[in-house]
Amino acid sequence: MTTSYADRIKELRTKRAWSQDHLATIAGVNVRTVQRVEGGDPASQDTLKALANAFDTDVTNLVQPRLAAPTAPESILLIRVRTGRDLFKIAGGAEGFGFDHGELDDEAVELVATFLQDLKDWAEMWNHLEPAERVRVPHEFTSRIQEIEGAGLYVFAMRHSHPYKIAGRTMQLDTATIYVVKSTDPGIVSLADESAALPKGAGS
Repeated sequence: MTTSYADRIKELRTKRAWSQDHLATIAGVNVRTVQRVEGGDPASQDTLKALANAFDTDVTNLVQPRLAAPTAPESILLIRVRTGRDLFKIAGGAEGFGFDHGELDDEAVELVATFLQDLKDWAEMWNHLEPAERVRVPHEFTSRIQEIEGAGLYVFAMRHSHPYKIAGRTMQLDTATIYVVKSTDPGIVSLADESAALPKGAGS
């Protein structure tokens, strides 16, 4: 029995005109590992992460074909985050990421682009950070969230799980969704505790 991600990995590799040797070098794995995975053998979580990094994507994108199609559209409620500590409680150490934004003014494009890229980089390294960095990084991001809010934008986030299968076993993949949108976006709703939330897709 072949895995669902075997063809996906081969597709991503061939689209880039990479050989199996080249992919193995970029991913930091043995070429025999690439051959086995593309041949349909199950891969470990570490191998999937290494291959996903080589393609500049996340594990969700590799295993997505294996996910069962939902019977109804999934609605995810994104909660507004105001501090770096709360942001990294959601994003830190996630295995997959979803980043998006609403319509942006020209002056906000670079601000949001840099924020989301830096957030992804730190969140991916989160489990390997020393305790001191786990204090400094969220503190820095609190200031950056305040800067974003000063530009008339809000940051929303939520962490959720997706099922996927490896070697016949159903596993859960934690995915962090981050959305930056104008504070005036009509998709933002007020909750009972006066915090704000954004249903996924409401601002798009």
